[in-house]
Amino acid sequence: MGELTSRILQIVKAAQSVDDFKDSIWIAGELFRHESSPEYHSGFKDIDSEEVSLEERDQLKDALLEALSRSAEPLFAGSLLSALSCTGDRDLLPLWVDSLQKHSDLLRTYNALVYMELLALRDLGELVFKEGKSLCGADMEINLKEAHAYLSRRKKAVSKKPKKSSLS
Repeated sequence: MGELTSRILQIVKAAQSVDDFKDSIWIAGELFRHESSPEYHSGFKDIDSEEVSLEERDQLKDALLEALSRSAEPLFAGSLLSALSCTGDRDLLPLWVDSLQKHSDLLRTYNALVYMELLALRDLGELVFKEGKSLCGADMEINLKEAHAYLSRRKKAVSKKPKKSSLS
């Protein structure tokens, strides 16, 4: 096993959070691309000179899949999924379908919560539906735009409040 592949494999196997990747998880994806297409050039000498066998590729893929079970943190899972997407492995189709189902369900759920929070703020007299005039919880982009605009205005309003002097 090449030094780079071995190092990336060790990092993935030990990782518990996205910080543990040390900005190198993307290299796993590049190694998959390089292994599946020898003419592929990443532009990085260490990656392009690495020889990755099918066995090493499978070990790296298995380590990434195992790491997915260690944390549901979005950036951690997203980094792993990004690297796995470079495998081009059709055997991962169930993973992609299940992941898409799970995350689209979460997005719908959280959008409904954002909409309810916007309604609660509106009912308290806050000006929340200023820009897009959302009509329902299904207006995901509008709801997020309204939420961000409201929070931005609120942050500016809070920062404009005069600070109490230590002399008073």
